[in-house]
Amino acid sequence: MVKPAEETPLSAILLIELLEEVGVPSGVVNVVPGHGEEAGRILSEHPDVRHIIFTGSIPTGKELWRRRRPISPQSH
Repeated sequence: MVKPAEETPLSAILLIELLEEVGVPSGVVNVVPGHGEEAGRILSEHPDVRHIIFTGSIPTGKELWRRRRPISPQSH
């Protein structure tokens, strides 16, 4: 899952197209364009998202940590 900056989503979309051209199956890597706060909230709270790596500010990192789902032993 790639969530590009809202100002530059086309580069990530083109990257996905290139990955598919070289044989990476469709759906292995996905792009989630949109505004950071809304998309970040949805991704960080979604039960199917197991890991998040981001580049951003310390306040944003703290907010993602606050919103994280509890890790259950069955999720490993």
